[in-house]
Amino acid sequence: MKLSIILMWICLLFCSHIISGQQDTIPTKKKISFRDPVDGAFDVSSFLLEHNGVLPIIIPITEPAVGYGAGLAVLYFHKRKKKYKTYVAPDVSGVVGLYTENKTWGAGAFHAHTFGENRVRTLTAVIKPNLKINYYGNNSEILAKNPIGIDLDSWLFYQ
Repeated sequence: MKLSIILMWICLLFCSHIISGQQDTIPTKKKISFRDPVDGAFDVSSFLLEHNGVLPIIIPITEPAVGYGAGLAVLYFHKRKKKYKTYVAPDVSGVVGLYTENKTWGAGAFHAHTFGENRVRTLTAVIKPNLKINYYGNNSEILAKNPIGIDLDSWLFYQ
């Protein structure tokens, strides 16, 4: 039962761009360039936005409450089916995961989408955190020697 609900949310999350109702246009081939046309500096925005680029992001974690760790997010930039007269934020899907020294971990997926000529913007996310921290109090001698362990093991849904 739980698995089917999770799969339904993931399907809804990644397939919402199909039901957006945007018109197809004739695709044009463009040369992939990692240089900004104005100043010639390194720039991956053309690759990400015009060539269905994937952007991996490494996330260092140095929080003392959970210890050292790392996370990885992978963002996928969807190609626009329609040209707009004004700037419209790109549609982005992604997954993220993290792990730390004290066995805190988290995983999630999200999708940001714009509908109807930039009138409606949505952000849908499903996140599974498993947070483990110790509370030492505010200069408490008792808690300094015997901290209170706090575990957060839940699901977060955002729409």
